[in-house]
Amino acid sequence: GMPLFVRLSVSEWARDKNGWDIPDSIKLSKILKNKGVDLIDCSGGNNTSDCVPLSGPCYQVHYAEEIKKICGIMTSAVGEISTIEQINDILENDKADIVMIGRGALKNPYFPYMCAEQLGFKLTDLADMYPLPHAHFLKRYWKELEKRNQK
Repeated sequence: GMPLFVRLSVSEWARDKNGWDIPDSIKLSKILKNKGVDLIDCSGGNNTSDCVPLSGPCYQVHYAEEIKKICGIMTSAVGEISTIEQINDILENDKADIVMIGRGALKNPYFPYMCAEQLGFKLTDLADMYPLPHAHFLKRYWKELEKRNQK
């Protein structure tokens, strides 16, 4: 069947520490794993009026790493992940199984293509793996990038 992902707000970042926090998410993740959930998508914060927001590069990755190690379930990492180096560090050091780049892709919708380019892939070669409208766009986009890089 299809894999089942559950997104958790692993910590509410509540000042008074009476809110949902990492130990609660660990308990819930163990239950969800036993119920057949395949992956916990680890996010956090901004669910209480007294939260103390965190931010910075990879600021929520430690949630995914902790739940993965303690619960033995696959996790995805989020939180201002914006470079191929950060992504590689997360995956190569087994901090998470998947990296989500939601806001990064909103800020720069070409981010995944730029990562592929940095890894040595030519999008014109990969384009045939996509449905025709997308493949056409990728081929055009890649050719435009090559023109810019030659200048």
